[in-house]
Amino acid sequence: MADYRLSNKADEDLTEIYTFSYQRFGEAGADAYLLSLEERFLALANQPHLGRKADHIRKGYFRYE
Repeated sequence: MADYRLSNKADEDLTEIYTFSYQRFGEAGADAYLLSLEERFLALANQPHLGRKADHIRKGYFRYE
């Protein structure tokens, strides 16, 4: 299984996303949403071809929708 790491900024963003989700949807909703994001991160780490090229942002970048 592949691994991934988040930048400090991305980790901060996830904390903000969790806080917002917790306030809006409660603990169960926030936990479910965070788990969903983490599952996508793992899927991309294991299957990078799922991402689409995003060279218009920066050469070598990919995006996932």
